[in-house]
Order: sequence, then C-alpha cells, then structure tokens
Amino acid sequence: RYSPDYYSITGRNLFKSGRVKESMFFFKKSVDISPFDTKNLLDLALVYNSLGNVVMEKKVLDLMIRVDPKNVIASAQLFRILFSTGKKNNAEIMYSNLKNNFIYFMNRDNFGPYNDEIGGVAMSVGDFVFAEFVYQDALNNKKTFANYVRLATVKYYNLKKKKEAVILYKKALKLKPNALKDKEIQALIDEYESTTN
Repeated sequence: RYSPDYYSITGRNLFKSGRVKESMFFFKKSVDISPFDTKNLLDLALVYNSLGNVVMEKKVLDLMIRVDPKNVIASAQLFRILFSTGKKNNAEIMYSNLKNNFIYFMNRDNFGPYNDEIGGVAMSVGDFVFAEFVYQDALNNKKTFANYVRLATVKYYNLKKKKEAVILYKKALKLKPNALKDKEIQALIDEYESTTN
C-alpha cells in the first residue's frame, strides 16, 4: 500500500500532462487513504471540474467545507457553482463566508495568496469595492506588473478613480516597459492626462 502522497503526486503529474481521466484513479485513492486532506479533495474536485461533472465537483467541495469551513479556495469554487446554477441565496451566503474567510486569513503565514481567485469572484458579482481591497492587498504583498494592473483596472473602469488608476498604471509600466499591453495602458494614461490638463 502506497502513501497518499504517492497517489496525489502521480495524479497531479497525470493531470498536468492532460491525462485527466487516468488521474482520477490516483486522486480517489489518495482521498480514500486520507479523506480529510483538503489538498487531495481539492485535486479531486479539479478533476471533476475538468471532466464537466459539476454534481461530483460540488459534492467534493461540500465535503471540503464541512472539513475545513474556512477553506477559501473551496468557498470560491463552490460559490462559482452555486452562482452559475442559479442558487442565488446559497451563493450570497457562500460569498459572505468567502469574504470573511479571506479577511480572517489575510497576512497570515502559509495562506495563499488567493487574491486572484477572490478578486475575480468579487468582480463577477459587482463588488468592486471588495475587489479593490483584495487587489490592494495583493499589491501590498508583492509589487508586480499584474498586481498593479489588476488594481488599476478596477479603479479606472469600475470605481472611476481614474487619477489613482493612472498612477498605478505608470508604476506597472516602469516594472515592465515592453509589456504587450503597454500601448493600451499608455493610451489610457494619455487619454486621462489630456482631459485633466
């Protein structure tokens, strides 16, 4: 009998190489041996997602939430399923929990970062203020081109904080002056500055 790590590592390698159906056997074995390991459960949910089996994906995510009620990734994935299947009330509860869990774990060691996932969920429901908060946290933790652009974009397009956004876009361009999007970003900056001068 092998360890759950053997099965999960083998499953991940098969999954990454596009052998999704084969990976399921290994993820299921890993979960059979260690049923409350949320990393193994998340792997299994990802397989079900890739195969389009939303019912089984939801069952696995529900189990994850029962095992680890503050699991941010499971909450985000479960929210996505509830939202896309029209279960608005349940999705709203899950979103509220997701926000609280993100704030609870923020700035703790060995957490995330899950800013991209949480920010994406906030954007999808139109909670642009929380998306700004999440993307600001990401930028505070790591000054990258992508983090500057994400925060600038929500400020510019959704919150109409164009002056702040332009400052962030300029900082992004300093980090990556030859980025593919640099012409679009520069055009936004030029457009804003032409209207304020």
